[in-house]
Amino acid sequence: MDTHPPFRAEHIGSLLRPAGLLALRQKFNRGEIDQHELAAAENRAIEEAVTLQERLGFKLATDGEFRRRSYHSYFYAQLGDVAPDAVMSDVGDGSGGRVSHGDKAVTAHAYRDVDEFWNDTVKAYHDELAALAAAGCTYVQIDETAFAKFGDPAVQATLTARGDDWRALIDSYIDVTNRVLRGADGIRVGMHLCRGNRGGHWHAEGSYDLIADKLFNALDIDFFFLEYDSPRAGDFSPLRLLPKGKTIALGLVSTKAATLEDKAALKRRIEAASRHVDLDRLALSPQCGFASSEEGNPIPPAAQEAKLQLVVEVAREVWGES
Repeated sequence: MDTHPPFRAEHIGSLLRPAGLLALRQKFNRGEIDQHELAAAENRAIEEAVTLQERLGFKLATDGEFRRRSYHSYFYAQLGDVAPDAVMSDVGDGSGGRVSHGDKAVTAHAYRDVDEFWNDTVKAYHDELAALAAAGCTYVQIDETAFAKFGDPAVQATLTARGDDWRALIDSYIDVTNRVLRGADGIRVGMHLCRGNRGGHWHAEGSYDLIADKLFNALDIDFFFLEYDSPRAGDFSPLRLLPKGKTIALGLVSTKAATLEDKAALKRRIEAASRHVDLDRLALSPQCGFASSEEGNPIPPAAQEAKLQLVVEVAREVWGES
């Protein structure tokens, strides 16, 4: 794993936005500065973020998503006159956040049937992947939180109440995702799963047990970034279903709280995971990004740096490389 992603030390991508950049973005929104001045500030902040990642020892650096309002906002902006509904109705600490719409939301306005919607969605992804490949991209990470949320009994109950079979939905999502992946010629694709990450809060809970077999064996993804920072994600036993040739980055370091994880405890958890899948097919990462939206999670920049440094140090001590 030392020549291409995933590396032994990974992170999900987003970083806390510098306070100065957030202030300038507010000025831009008020019309007090122009796009050129904002872009120049973004460039400076991104350069500093890349330098930080290089200094800490990561083999792959991201731009911290500093040009985005949220992890998904850029892609939605490329789709034209689209106003996507929020999938989760209430963002909280787990007491809220249930699925609030389904096929009826798709067919209420622009579409006659759901298949037409999915066909357009797949085409949009194919167009984006083709543009990325033309620009020289060789690696893409897809953030797909829905799969992990299917393991939450409360989400399952809500889906049933609105008339959906959650097991059938998993099959539909896998089919659509595999269709999307057929447009990723020449690009390695990894998938990140979590149960919500906004302002330190989460949307759902539940282990991977009910989805692991389909996730690992029916989905045409070679490596996964799995949230595993809290008991809400269950134990490592579903990893036994991972077929040979596929890799897991264990999301053991929380981005939701500032407390730094204990290095020895992380090593014990990696050892526990290796009882179900060979150590050589494992890596380490935070459980999600530090700022899925530009407001970021409630941790200071120093804690973010310490957690990233910890990921690199543990990777080097466990696998001999980052």
